[in-house]
Amino acid sequence: MTRNSAVPQRVKGGQSVKITPAGNLAARQREVNEIVSRRAYEIYEARDREQGRELEDWVRAESEILLQAPAGFLHSRDFLMVDVDVSGFAARDLELSVEPRRITLSGRRQAICEAGSEVSTSGNSRPLHIFRVIDLPVEVDPLYAVASLKQGVLEVSIAKLRGAQEECATPMAA
Repeated sequence: MTRNSAVPQRVKGGQSVKITPAGNLAARQREVNEIVSRRAYEIYEARDREQGRELEDWVRAESEILLQAPAGFLHSRDFLMVDVDVSGFAARDLELSVEPRRITLSGRRQAICEAGSEVSTSGNSRPLHIFRVIDLPVEVDPLYAVASLKQGVLEVSIAKLRGAQEECATPMAA
């Protein structure tokens, strides 16, 4: 496969978002897992340490700590555009890495927090963190990616590799 010669352009009126090498977000992933783990343990303790509900505690902690950040794709002949709803986060709060088959998005916004807790007490119940891995439906060239934030939507435009085939969904066996 060859590299596409076209270069994506930053969205007009959007603020640039930092794109970092793929390995740079590994420490952030560990940090987010630790934050969620601590919150899940707090939930467990608040339930008087009742056994058998660990998964429920973890999922609740994730929903309190991490923004779900729904994503959508738009294809053109040469580019893949990925839109992610990151409402409440500023461009300076976000960082992402682009690999040939996935995007990893990390974000941390500032808020007034309880001492030692990552859950907002400022009346704003929006999660303070994002950590999301988005699998891409087609192979892209990470060297030709731009990202910007406009009105709460992260817009990532990435050049497709020429000859890249889009993945087709295969039905799951029952």
